[in-house]
Amino acid sequence: MKKDIVIDEYLKKLSADIIKDKDIKFLSFDNSDNKTNYDEIKNQIQFFNNVNIKLHKVKILEDDIERYLDPKYIDLELNDKLGSKVNSVFDSVTNELCYLYMTIGNVNNYYPKIAYIYEIVRTQVNEHYNVNDEFNKLLIPMFMELIYSDSINYDNRVNDRLYELGLSILFLDEVNSEENKIYIKSLLQALNLYRLYNKSGNSFKKEMMYYMNLLFNRDIYVEDLLNIYEVNYDNSKKDLKVLKRSK
Repeated sequence: MKKDIVIDEYLKKLSADIIKDKDIKFLSFDNSDNKTNYDEIKNQIQFFNNVNIKLHKVKILEDDIERYLDPKYIDLELNDKLGSKVNSVFDSVTNELCYLYMTIGNVNNYYPKIAYIYEIVRTQVNEHYNVNDEFNKLLIPMFMELIYSDSINYDNRVNDRLYELGLSILFLDEVNSEENKIYIKSLLQALNLYRLYNKSGNSFKKEMMYYMNLLFNRDIYVEDLLNIYEVNYDNSKKDLKVLKRSK
């Protein structure tokens, strides 16, 4: 069930401040020299072992043949466009998602690896299985990609996401309003959860990954996880710019 969100004056001002802040922006790369090869991207699957998260098999549709495989075996296609996607078909009879292939823009040596983690998480946590509010459906992929980005020492991913948040709020009523709302609510709470994770000790982080495993296993919903850590849309709007990474 979707729970609509309200873009209040606070968020509008936040959007304006973020967009005007010259320190919050995407890093530029020399795309011709800084691309990542297929094997390097696929090897990032080890991240989940590093944080003690178990990935579960997903249904693959290949040449009209259905089978269950480790998600690392989903076909990966690389292109030169910024963006990523898991192409899938929902089977209303079996109530299962059949994953066809994954497309990722290989535009520099950071983005495709981060996007790969994001899309793998989407095979584990999505609105068909363990998300009650569709506006939360991107929350966990965003949260996990931020943790992963820290693990590879890419310290600008928070700024990337903050800048995207500012744009999503600014253009909410102009293009893709529904998708922007999903993006805004998911990202606000993902940043809040990430802030909580970062400021905590190892035992707390292990506990959070324990609940993440329950989520991946479909034992709990995203909303249960948010309730455990008292993260919600309203309290996630505050003090976002303290997350900003310095250049």
